[in-house]
Amino acid sequence: MELSTEKAKEYILALKDAGSFTFEDIANMSGIPLQTVRNICTGKTPDARFGTISKLVISLGGDLNE
Repeated sequence: MELSTEKAKEYILALKDAGSFTFEDIANMSGIPLQTVRNICTGKTPDARFGTISKLVISLGGDLNE
C-alpha cells in the first residue's frame, strides 16, 4: 500500500481543526519536531515517512486506516 502524503496531510489538518490544535500542540503530543509538523502540514515535505505520519495521526486520535 502506497502512502499519499497529500492525503495524509489533508487528514492531519482535518484532525487538527476538529480538535482546535496548534502545530505546537501537535508537536508536543507526537514528539515530532515543530518544524517537521509545519513542513508536513504545509506541503513542504512531500515525501514524509510512514512512521512520522502515523505518529501524527495517532497523537491526534485519528485512525491509520482512514
